[in-house]
Amino acid sequence: MDYIIIVFKNRNNTLKFYNMLKRAGVASSVMATPKGTNINCGICVKTDKKNFAVTKGLLLRSGASGFVGFYKISKQFGRLIVSKL
Repeated sequence: MDYIIIVFKNRNNTLKFYNMLKRAGVASSVMATPKGTNINCGICVKTDKKNFAVTKGLLLRSGASGFVGFYKISKQFGRLIVSKL
């Protein structure tokens, strides 16, 4: 199953954005940041790929700081594949 993660530089910004998505009714969760992103922050926001456009719009309107990037996570042959969007 493919999904999108939203990565920030620190935990505080990650949790702020997660709460913003929650208030907007976007299904999301907080998870450990996969190693393939090469980001030091230990957590990120996970959402279904169908929510990408809404999530990106909220991010742009919010002016959230510390944003690193959107990544698509997929599984192939039992391994996680991390692709920056």
